[in-house]
Amino acid sequence: MRYRARNFPETLADDERQRWHQHCAARLHDGAGGALTLARYAEIIDRLAEDADEAQQGLLSALYDYAEGIESSL
Repeated sequence: MRYRARNFPETLADDERQRWHQHCAARLHDGAGGALTLARYAEIIDRLAEDADEAQQGLLSALYDYAEGIESSL
């Protein structure tokens, strides 16, 4: 099911899509299964940004934006 959800989301029925979103939210918000949470991810980026040069700041900003995009899709 996870393979299909990641690679062929259009093949999911409504109940499967809901289950997939719940699975993703549990991992990204609660750290289910030992996953890195979005909050911890943002903390790491913030810590790295303290010593980053301008080019690195741009990359870290893009990574932060990526995480926000994932969060808004849940």
